[in-house]
Amino acid sequence: MITYEYIVTARDRISAGISSGTGNVQEAHQVLPGNTMRGALAAAWWRDNRPAFGADEDEAQARLDRLFERDLIFRQAVPEGAELIGCSAVACKYPEDGRTQWSERAFLLGGELKGCPAEGCQCGGTIGKGWDTRSVRAPMRTSVELDDDGRAKQGQLFSRRSVEARTVFRGQILLREGAQLDQGDLDWLTGSHLSLRIGGRRTVLGGATFECGGQSAVGERRPADLADDVDTGGEAEPTRVVLRLASPAIIVDDFGAPVLDAGPEFARVFGLDRDAIEREWVRTVAVSGWHGRARLPRPVEWALDAGSTWVVNLPSGSDVAAKLAGGIGLRTTEGFGEVWIVTGPPKTPAPEPPGEYLVNARVGELVASLRGSERATALKGLSDGLRDACDRGATEALKSMLGKRWAQNLSAPNRTAIEDLFENTSLAEATIVVAAASRAVGRDCNVENGQVQEVHP
Repeated sequence: MITYEYIVTARDRISAGISSGTGNVQEAHQVLPGNTMRGALAAAWWRDNRPAFGADEDEAQARLDRLFERDLIFRQAVPEGAELIGCSAVACKYPEDGRTQWSERAFLLGGELKGCPAEGCQCGGTIGKGWDTRSVRAPMRTSVELDDDGRAKQGQLFSRRSVEARTVFRGQILLREGAQLDQGDLDWLTGSHLSLRIGGRRTVLGGATFECGGQSAVGERRPADLADDVDTGGEAEPTRVVLRLASPAIIVDDFGAPVLDAGPEFARVFGLDRDAIEREWVRTVAVSGWHGRARLPRPVEWALDAGSTWVVNLPSGSDVAAKLAGGIGLRTTEGFGEVWIVTGPPKTPAPEPPGEYLVNARVGELVASLRGSERATALKGLSDGLRDACDRGATEALKSMLGKRWAQNLSAPNRTAIEDLFENTSLAEATIVVAAASRAVGRDCNVENGQVQEVHP
């Protein structure tokens, strides 16, 4: 199986929507699914190659179907800076040095790590939830529909999340065993920078440049924390391997009904019994999408989500990378069921000063928690108190502020919000958060999912 590495650079904002039913808020993927990339590339192929077939549309359609339905596997496009955190990883919610240090339960040979891994901490810990995209800029923007007179229509306010322009994504396209690209299709795919339209609202969003590099055999180039194969040491004893989904996997039983158990699928791939799975940590997700050409929604499928992790005992000599190269489950052509071989826990980031994401998230929590007319009063009191308490530390500053008259008149939820802010941040961070929250309230901002976004008419 041959792998082609590709890079997508966003020229415009990209909003690949997540199906959420009816409503005025549209969430979007930060990791672009393989079926989204396949649809964008298929539309570009038809645009660039259809004229060469003249009146013979059936031949053009047959070539399109062979390429995008049979010969190629389209993997998801991952933004730079995103990291895959498995469901088997656990970390302290409030690390003292500000760095999230993951402890990987999949590599524990005995016992079970429960709760927070930090000594003496009672926070309960937080578990990995798949792709960590906090470093990816994807704000929520709000717009309004106007009538013929240029006035806002009643009830026509819409919010949509989108990944910012100039974001760089990376992914892979795999050529299946036995398939061979025509030279013309290969030149089209790798020969020049393609112009794509990705996701929704393609008249104003989704412009991107696609570059596809040279080919390599599967396993020659893998992410840094993965292994190309597993060293079995030539022994007959089973080898303990940690497998992790990098994209959702759609698995069905013998009757076509969805199942949330990967045991039978791994048994089929490796020729094993269900008992070969020693431990598992899984998450579920409903996946859907939009068929651009048919202009119809795709059916909703239950799937195992990215980050789901298994410890599997495999027989010696198992060519793990080759057997998992094409993915597991259904719709692997669209990038579903990509499996990584994990060799260690996620890396611990280097210490940094409070970044934009941290500040924005804390501001969102504070503004969302403070209620009604108390919001402006509380923020002013916090700002004044912080300026007077630079040398006291967070605990003394909190005690002093909550003793003020303005704080004593706050409702219980608002007092709790202020206590949470000071318990979970340093004094320097709290100062930044309060200042940003004060500016946000003055700009009439909305709070969505713990982040503050300005309202754009």
